[in-house]
Amino acid sequence: MTATAPSNTVKIRRNPLDFFVLFTFYIYTFFTKIIKPFLGLAIPTVKKLLERKLKPVGIGVNTGAPGDLKITNDQAYLKFLLEGDLGAIESVMRGYLEYDGVKTFEKVFESRKFHAIAHPLYSILNKSQLQLPMKGWSSGEQPGTDLFKIMLEENMQYSCGYWRNATNLKEAQEAKLDLIARKLHLKPGMRVLDVNCTWGGLAKYLAKNHNVEVVGYTSSKQQKTFADKLCKDLSVDIRIGSYLDLGAEEFDRVVSVGSLENVVAKSYQDVFQRLKSALKDDGLLLVQEMGISHKSSPSLLWCQKYGYIPHHKDIINALDDVLIIEDWHNFGYDCYKTFEAWEQNLEKAWSKLVFRYGDEFRRMWLLYLHAFQAMWKTRAGQVWQIVLSKDGIKEGYQSYR
Repeated sequence: MTATAPSNTVKIRRNPLDFFVLFTFYIYTFFTKIIKPFLGLAIPTVKKLLERKLKPVGIGVNTGAPGDLKITNDQAYLKFLLEGDLGAIESVMRGYLEYDGVKTFEKVFESRKFHAIAHPLYSILNKSQLQLPMKGWSSGEQPGTDLFKIMLEENMQYSCGYWRNATNLKEAQEAKLDLIARKLHLKPGMRVLDVNCTWGGLAKYLAKNHNVEVVGYTSSKQQKTFADKLCKDLSVDIRIGSYLDLGAEEFDRVVSVGSLENVVAKSYQDVFQRLKSALKDDGLLLVQEMGISHKSSPSLLWCQKYGYIPHHKDIINALDDVLIIEDWHNFGYDCYKTFEAWEQNLEKAWSKLVFRYGDEFRRMWLLYLHAFQAMWKTRAGQVWQIVLSKDGIKEGYQSYR
């Protein structure tokens, strides 16, 4: 979960089939534009087709039942039928389609029949891992630090908290920071690389509480400005750019929270190779990443514009002959609680943001929060903390929970 479009990208290896898939996507998109006016003349038939499409996941249309959809503009029927989940998202943003919050998405994820609502080309797009030519935020709509200061807590943690003994968001995020520090077995004077430091909350925590030197990378000037102020007078160096351009620098510890979402699985081995080269021989790498339980999850396609949510096999395959897994910890349900708290914070203070962002942005952002709450609540989504070493820790690695 990153707040800005990332620059920490790795060049993806392409093959002729990838370009054929992208060409097919463009042709299909062109075809839907041609056929849409004709289907618009047969809305009753289109309604029946959409109802049949939604039946496997237990969602009805205009029934008033909990979790069902309400369509206020016939364009939503066409977009949902022809473009699946991507068309539904755009219909919600435009106000053509209303849904019943988290309940609607729970029905989808509980059914485990994700393909039923997915884009017709979902399967081949998923396998190709191509960046889709979807409509995204314009530069004026990009969520800024003002929104995240309201939605997050004082540590500005835009990743899953650790709710094992926590009663609120602040406690959960501080527990996550403490858990990361303990798993890294930090010692005073160590050099730590934070490859996705965002607003510098983790860098500040590690430097202040464990007396280590931290180098953090972000792609956002807003985040760097905030992080520099947050980490003032601490041994923290916040840099704009990519950890991939580190050169010959080496670190005792490397931590990556949410950075794998910025690339696709085809590039994971290159990423791990680069992180390995930045790690000293006796060093530790901790990766915190959200993931999916089922390869068929529509979230893979949905997030294709901004990133990729991995399956555990994507990570395991990329680690083969590169790094040793010392510990793998799953606390995925905690992400449901985290997203729920973010939604509550946002809704309480929306009046402060409405004039900048508007109703369309609010619908889009709530849809994002609701969908991901449902994914983790139904355990279709996971959150992992993985501790890795170059070639195994002598005398074994001790983990914490």
